[in-house]
Amino acid sequence: MTPRQWKRLFARILIWGSLVALFAFVCILSVTTWRVYQKEREAKQARTDQEAALTDLRSRQAALTEEIKQLDTPRGVEKVVRERFPLVKPGEEEIILLENTNKASSTDEAANHGFWQSLFGWFSW
Repeated sequence: MTPRQWKRLFARILIWGSLVALFAFVCILSVTTWRVYQKEREAKQARTDQEAALTDLRSRQAALTEEIKQLDTPRGVEKVVRERFPLVKPGEEEIILLENTNKASSTDEAANHGFWQSLFGWFSW
């Protein structure tokens, strides 16, 4: 081979080697960039979740503070005791309210009739 051909061969090897190295560098760079992007997305999601949890905790704290304030009064203590235990004061009586079931049963019967039953209802035997 002539020196000129050696130079051409060396230049081709150098160019192709550079292209392969550049391609490998771009691939590595893109993979690392994708990983950083995914971590950033996960961090944003975790932050959003934590902010929602913090908001829930603050609202729960406010509700519990309100309940504690109610328990500081005698009326609030009485309310909690009556809710948890079936206690009555001396002289109190229990009142039971009953619903009117007559109207409900007549509307239920009318709703249960189909087309043919209402048609034959006109001709009672």
